[in-house]
Amino acid sequence: MRCAAALVRTVTLLQQRLRAAEQARDRTAEQLFSAMRAADAQQQDVRAAQDLKKGFEDMRRRCDMALELLGERNERIEQLEEDIRDMRQIFHAQLEVR
Repeated sequence: MRCAAALVRTVTLLQQRLRAAEQARDRTAEQLFSAMRAADAQQQDVRAAQDLKKGFEDMRRRCDMALELLGERNERIEQLEEDIRDMRQIFHAQLEVR
């Protein structure tokens, strides 16, 4: 009888340990799933940040090009205005000679 009682206690103890191990396994699986979801979200954020960086670099290049073209246009306008001033002086000088 003692042997049977000891065997019952051993079985009960092993069942408790099994339940505790299963619960620990389930908690660990949930933590792993949560960590994997977080990692996936971070990868998506990284991809989005890379796309934004590429877009920003493209916009910067386009802006630099536009500023360069604008600067060239302003220089050309200044040259033309100077040419107009010179032509007016020549015209007025010719009027005075006559």
